Amino acid sequence: MRVLTTHVLVIGSGAAGMRAALEARRAGSEVLLICKRRLGRSGNTVVAVTNFAAYVPGVFPEDSVEAFIHDTMAGGRYINRHDLVETLANESGRRVMELEQWGVQFFTRNGRLAPTQSPGHSFPRSYRLDTSQQPPNLSGLALTNPLAAACRKAGVCVLENMVVIDFLVDGQQVIGALAFDRQRQEFLAVASPTIVLAGGGGTALFKRHNNTTDLSADSYALALRAGLELVDLEFVQFFPTMVFRPLRLTMETTMFGFGAVLRNCAGEAFMHRYDPVRGNMATRDTMVAAIFNEVREGRGVEDGVWLDCREMGARLDERYGHLVKSLADKGIDLHREPVIVTPAAHHIMGGVVIDPETRTDLAGLFVAGEAAGGVHGANRLGGNALTETQVFGARAGLAAAGVNRQPKTQIVLELAKEQLNKLPPAGSGRGNEVAAQLRQRIKEIVWKRVAVGCEEAGLLAARTELELLADEWSDSRPQDNAVFLPWWEVGNLLLTARAMVEASLCRRESRGSFIRLDFPQEDHNWLGNVFLRYDGGQIKSRFQPLPKPLELLSEGGTG
Repeated sequence: MRVLTTHVLVIGSGAAGMRAALEARRAGSEVLLICKRRLGRSGNTVVAVTNFAAYVPGVFPEDSVEAFIHDTMAGGRYINRHDLVETLANESGRRVMELEQWGVQFFTRNGRLAPTQSPGHSFPRSYRLDTSQQPPNLSGLALTNPLAAACRKAGVCVLENMVVIDFLVDGQQVIGALAFDRQRQEFLAVASPTIVLAGGGGTALFKRHNNTTDLSADSYALALRAGLELVDLEFVQFFPTMVFRPLRLTMETTMFGFGAVLRNCAGEAFMHRYDPVRGNMATRDTMVAAIFNEVREGRGVEDGVWLDCREMGARLDERYGHLVKSLADKGIDLHREPVIVTPAAHHIMGGVVIDPETRTDLAGLFVAGEAAGGVHGANRLGGNALTETQVFGARAGLAAAGVNRQPKTQIVLELAKEQLNKLPPAGSGRGNEVAAQLRQRIKEIVWKRVAVGCEEAGLLAARTELELLADEWSDSRPQDNAVFLPWWEVGNLLLTARAMVEASLCRRESRGSFIRLDFPQEDHNWLGNVFLRYDGGQIKSRFQPLPKPLELLSEGGTG
């Protein structure tokens, strides 16, 4: 087995991973960056709409760090970790604007930054990148291409088409990782005293999502198998305005700040029935719940509602010309007619438990980006995800670089071989065929029983169905390493889906993006977080309450 050594190992090459690699390298560390595909085109950042929520002093005088914190906590229904939110807000402007030094270009008007107001934010603090030179569905290349070039220029060692299978742990300290080389179709060990986990989320669990297909919940499964706790995994954000026909296209929610309106089959602008104050500027969780309810009660359009952009005028072309052109090529004129939009799984709010320095309970392991939990609580505000990648990606890289330990090559090699021997034995698996079938069945179960509007009977059924699939998966390991990875990814999806079910069963209320039909109200007694741990083959949940803030108590509610 090959053994590689490095001071800092970064897993994942999205915005968080590349930022962590750059900061660790600038701090003088030897850095190895592992990505599933090609650098700059691996992970979910490539399809992001590139909006950064940030407080930049002097741009909008009425805004403040305190207002940013308040909006983020309120959007998360007050179960966010306050220390993480403070860190996000305080460092947002500096970390986001630092991107310009690597050639990232922001959208400007008359040579000045032009922030917009996104739903849930009290002030215009959404800074969008200039994506005019990028394909409509790959606008995130405006961020990933410059960062990838900067990583290579800085001397970050990059291994493409590589996947981390498991952490290698000595006591309570991570000392390396077992990886799989997709091109050579072989396993290898990486000895590293510090690891930054930035492998993204797992919305591929759902039949409908707007993320890339290489996000197979690897980060969550890696953490669970290593004995770490996950938090808030029941909270999945569905992007409210996804077009699936006649093409797959994400319609940005910032459009509502310029006059876009949601309408049901009767032409009614219905959002004021669900949020009388903000209407079409409601947060994404409220908007998704409203759309699902309109469809459930027979007022939908097919499986969604109308998105009407006719009142946007010249701003439609100015800011969203790429969307206008993409739909015009398919015969839809946004200036004259609405388009059908439907929710799709977009972002998992939960993840690995971290502190503001991105540390975990495993010494030497740091986590950033969508792999981490605690920043967003029950619902994420638009633009906060990419900002999170820069704030905590930078912190993770600097923290990892500050660890003064040497790689333990011999112990890593021995642990890697032990880990390989723990894998299910090769059976009669038919490789890609079995993996594809299992993956599709997971998607169907999660979409039907765990998505927006779940209830106890369906969740219990999902638990049983997923446990049966887990047995089937274990017995189907392919003998050929050429098809090992698809099978392994299904295992990660299964483990994460089971964890999501347990979190959903534990929380007996509706809050933010999470809706329990059998407990439809938000309950102050459930103000707190659900933690998950993998122990003895079973996923165990525990609820930890939080102090009730005055802002929430003044809203009334149950409990």
